[in-house]
Amino acid sequence: MNYDNLRTAGVIQGYQRVGDASKGTNLSGNLHAELIIICTEKPTKDLLQKIIDMLPPILADVTKFSYQVTHQPDNAGFQVVYTEDEINVCVTVTLTSLDMREQIQEDEAKADESKGVLDRSSCQRALYQMRRTKWFQGQAINLPSYILIIRVLKDIARRVPAWTCMDSWMLELLLQKVLSVSPAEYTRPGDTIRSVVACIASGFFLPGSPGLMDPCEKDKVDASSQLTPQMREDLTFSAQHALRLISFKQLHKVLGLENAPKMQDLQESVSHHRMPMRRFSLYRSWRPKRKSSSTPDSEKKQKVEDTPAET
Repeated sequence: MNYDNLRTAGVIQGYQRVGDASKGTNLSGNLHAELIIICTEKPTKDLLQKIIDMLPPILADVTKFSYQVTHQPDNAGFQVVYTEDEINVCVTVTLTSLDMREQIQEDEAKADESKGVLDRSSCQRALYQMRRTKWFQGQAINLPSYILIIRVLKDIARRVPAWTCMDSWMLELLLQKVLSVSPAEYTRPGDTIRSVVACIASGFFLPGSPGLMDPCEKDKVDASSQLTPQMREDLTFSAQHALRLISFKQLHKVLGLENAPKMQDLQESVSHHRMPMRRFSLYRSWRPKRKSSSTPDSEKKQKVEDTPAET
């Protein structure tokens, strides 16, 4: 049985890319992608094994490179890893179904276990990732400079120890809220980064704050609920320090740059690439032509002939 037969039999409904690779927000060095296969019924261990058995001949027809497939039934999926020298490219595939959304009773859970149904929590996590991707495509991707700024914030969260507690989802929600309430003249990348840092520095994540509500959940769920009080204080203190650096024109330190670019070098580079412009007077170019008050030569001669000669 191949993939087309599974589609024809109605076992597989479709697939969707999720994660940072699908959003275009992954940083350099991140060679991990995520794929979710949507089934019409609850996925079982037998279906997972059939898909894994179909992969080697399909991959052999597509590419000449060799891949390693790792079976992960506890995570309701498998991994495809390609290794060359020191480069590891990993694709995580998870099986799920819309029938796994609702919580079930203990008796039904035992019946699913006897049928070999995959882990329910892993399948629900995959559905949650799909909702995140749909939210990103509908609410965030059209905001000005969103992709650029989210990459900068992820780089800060990767370098600064106090910011490592913020995952990608928290940064995406926070940036979307800041951009949605900012005026149009303050949506430039530099101003937006300052606004995000100022929001955290004002105590947005401190205890007693309204929190960061998750739009992909039915109930009111705080996306920052996993942060401990010590994490919240360290994050706020680090944001306050970064805001002072930005206020004193030291943004390069926040971005992890050793030295700020000199203004003289920027002016020379701009003047080098600037096109020569011709000087002209705007008033002279657009000044309307005056009507000539002089009369034609024929009229002058007629006037001369009509005038009597002086005696």
